[in-house]
This record gives sequence, structure tokens and C-alpha cells, in this order.
Amino acid sequence: MGEKSYKSKRLYKLLSIGIVTVFILSFLTALAYSDDSVINEVRGDLKKSYVDALPDSVLNQPTVDAIIKEINKTDTHTEYFTADKYKDFEDSINNTYTGIGVGIEIVPQGVEITQVFDGSPAQAAKMKPGDIIMMAGSHILAELPDDVALSYIKGPEGTSVNLKVKRGTELLNMDIVRRQINLPTVNSKILDNHVGYLQIVSFGSDTAAKFGEALKSEEAKKVDSYIVDLRYNGGGFLDTALNIAGYFFGDKLALITRSRIEGELHYDAAKQDIQIDKPVIFLINEYSASASEILSGAVKDYGKAYFLGVRSYGKGSVQQPFTLSNKDVLKMTIEKFYSPKGNTIDKVGITPDLIVPDDVDAMRVAELIFDSPKALKDTKGYVKINVNGKTIVSQISKLDDPVYWSSYKQLLNVATTGGAIMLGTDKGWTEISKNSLKDQANMFFPNYKLQAKLNGASINSKFDIDFKAKMLKSSVNDKNIELIDVASGERVPVSFNTASATVATVMPKAQLKKGGEYYLVVSPKTIKSDNKALGYGIIEEITIAK
Repeated sequence: MGEKSYKSKRLYKLLSIGIVTVFILSFLTALAYSDDSVINEVRGDLKKSYVDALPDSVLNQPTVDAIIKEINKTDTHTEYFTADKYKDFEDSINNTYTGIGVGIEIVPQGVEITQVFDGSPAQAAKMKPGDIIMMAGSHILAELPDDVALSYIKGPEGTSVNLKVKRGTELLNMDIVRRQINLPTVNSKILDNHVGYLQIVSFGSDTAAKFGEALKSEEAKKVDSYIVDLRYNGGGFLDTALNIAGYFFGDKLALITRSRIEGELHYDAAKQDIQIDKPVIFLINEYSASASEILSGAVKDYGKAYFLGVRSYGKGSVQQPFTLSNKDVLKMTIEKFYSPKGNTIDKVGITPDLIVPDDVDAMRVAELIFDSPKALKDTKGYVKINVNGKTIVSQISKLDDPVYWSSYKQLLNVATTGGAIMLGTDKGWTEISKNSLKDQANMFFPNYKLQAKLNGASINSKFDIDFKAKMLKSSVNDKNIELIDVASGERVPVSFNTASATVATVMPKAQLKKGGEYYLVVSPKTIKSDNKALGYGIIEEITIAK
């Protein structure tokens, strides 16, 4: 097969699964068209450029819609758009749309506002997160499909929409003028004063430039590592992915494509004036697709990052738009693409180095990995584990924070056994027995006295703590005594009965979860009546009857 190399050239090729965010309408293919000229154009373009030779049984279907439906049986990424819908599609890649400027979630009562964007018409109208849009104009939004509900809120720039908004017990009436909303495709911040966070929302036309600006800004702040977040990024433009790739490995081979017409083509990344030379973690999930997978596949092939999350979408094909005589657009699959080492991506995706399921925040796992101190004079208060070749040292006091709890549990669950889990003591690192893996309470609260496990408690149970000593009543509080949900690390609100000087009754303020697991934890800082600290921690494991 022929081979060509491309270095820096505007490539108007699309690598996207059709980006649909919480505030942008879904994109629908056009209805059937029977106009002979349009059908013949579609047939001609497909016959000439489609990635595989299509049989006459597909090309001779009587309408455009019927042709697309036949192709969609094996390729859902070839689509027919009206001119307006294609503009919406392009706007979504650039994170641009015309509307009121909110993030939303569909709820039974209508459309709930989850975010109000700065400088938006919604902000000017003083909308707030938690508001529920009940009506848009004369349309009741309850129980409507998301695309239909949103179509009544969106509209041409400069037009007005009247919204009936429920805020608590109030019903508000708002007239809002729609306008173009431009949201960033790159978000960045500094974590823990040393980790650069770079989120790529989509691969739009200005994304590579914005990524470079954010990267240089964080470099100037002397960060020592980076987290690149591609979760929920459905793709975008090919040349954007190639430009961003250059920040990781220079102008080396970034992509291989194969097509029926042009054979095998090689694409190099664009050379940039800066290249990351610090540890990098990529975050991906099942919605990371197309251009996200091109960048991830190349970075992974060159060993430039450690990957966390779940396997990516697996869209290894390239689409190109073909504008028709009626101004509509046929978005057609023209190529399959592969990583620099020739690895297949289509229907395979990118597999992370460390699987972090969706119910665990991969971002927090990445923070824990980069939180490891380079050197420790005193290991007390730290735990060290080995996860898939990564040594992670973390402060125990940080791990029992609900924000990091489930992420640390995930690391423990996949940690290598046989001496790989070490607890810091006054005498240095001490190996924790394999059996301690079954008792994760000891990992979060090392050296606490473990009480006999309480099984089958009711959802309305109260729990007695016998201190065997008189306690200072003011010290028996929710700072020193906590009831913790094992799954999430969340603290259950409690109150106390201290009628007895030596026994405290812990009373949950809400029903506990059926089948749930909890830790009842007493801090060693709890004060006795002689004003001396208890000196040791107590922990009891509790399971609730199903």
C-alpha cells in the first residue's frame, strides 16, 4: 500500500462520536430526502470516498435516510445533517452554542439548572443552581425527552424566551434573551500547589492554542507533575489532536490511517516550542473517544503518561464532511486509524494502566499518586503501597477524608500483596500482614483497638461505647467520635447520650442503610475526666441487616 507523511497541514477531518453535553441539543440525522440530485450526490460521494466499498443493495436504497440506515447497521458515525444541524454539530466541538448559558439535568418536573455560566444571560437573570425550569414559552417541560425540552429553551441569537422557574416553593417568571455562549475547551488549575491539572473538553479549532497557553502558565508556576483529563471528551478535529500531541513527544509519528482510496497514511505530531518532561497521568473513561483516543494511543505508545480510568470508547475511524448542493452535509467515514505502533483502536479502545471504576473518582486517585513525598525523614503517619508498579506514599490523615476515601480503597483493592503494603512507624516501614487487606479499617485507622464486629444491627440502632473510665462529657462529641459509611467515607450525623460517666450512647440522626457497613471510630484524643487523653483509638465494625 502507498504511504505518505503529513506534518503541519490543516486537516478538516472529524474524530468525534457526536459531542452531546448537558446543555447542547442532541444531533439528529435529517429526514428522508427523495430529491434525485441530492440522492445521486450522496451515492456518488459514498461510492468514491467511503472507507469500504458499499454494495449496490445499500447505494440503491430509495432515499437518503434509507441509505444511511443501512450503513448505520455497521457504522453509526456516518450521518446526514441539515445545514443548521451541522452548524450545531461544529459548534459543539468548539463548545459553542446559542442559548441562555446553563448546565442542566433532566428531572421529572422539567429541566434542573446545575450550573450558571459566568457572563451568561442566565446569570444576568439571576438564575441559580437548583432552579427547575417548568415551562419555556407555552411548553410544559415535565417528562419531555431531553432534546425536545432543550429545543424550547434554545433558539436563535437575540430572540427572547419566557421561562417559568421553580425555586424552592417560589414560582418565578423570567424573560431571557438568548445569545451565543462560548465555553472554554480547555480548563486548568493547580492542585495542592504542585500538580498541574489540564482538562480537554473537546478538540475544537482553538483547543491546541489554549492547551499550550495553559501548559506554559502552569510551567511558570513550577508544577512538578500533570494530570490530563480526557473523561467525557467525545473528540473533535484531527489536526487539533496532532498539535496537542506535539507537547508530549515532539514531531514524531502520531497516527496511522488506512483507507480504500489513499491506502496507508502516516501523520506526525506538530512540533511545539515546549515539551512536557514531568510525570503525567491521563484520565480516560468510556466516553473518551476519537481524537481523545488518537492522543491517548500515541502518548501511551511512547510511554509518556500513566493511564487511569476505564477502557475508552473505541472509535477508531475518521469522518470527513461533504457539503452537498442543497447546503446539507454528509459526514462520512473515510478512514480507520491506528496508534503509532499499529495498535487497533476501533471497537477496542485504550486500556488504562490502572482500572478505576466509574463509581470511584479517578481524579482523586491521581492526586494520591502525585501526593507521594520524594523523601521522608519520619515515616510515622504514612502508608506505602505498590499498585501495578507504582509506589504510592500517602498521609493516613488525608486518606480518611471522605473526598479521598473511596479512591484509596480502590488502590488498596488492587495493591500488590506480599510485603507491598507498609505502615510507617517510629522505627520506619513495617510490613502489614496480608490478612489486614481484609480488614481495611486497620488501613485507615492503624493501631486502633479493634472491637468485636457487630453484625445484623437495625437501621434504627443506637450504639453504646464503654470507655471503662470516666470521660469528660464535653469531649464526647462528633469531632472525637464518628460513625462512618464504609463505602463512601461519609460521616453520619450523630448525637450523644452521656447520662453515664463511663458509657456514651451514639444516636444516628437518620436511618442507616439496609445492608450497609459502618465504622464507629473513637479518636485517641478523646479526653477523660482527669483531663488526660484516652491515648488509644477504638474502632468497631458494624453491618446493618438487609
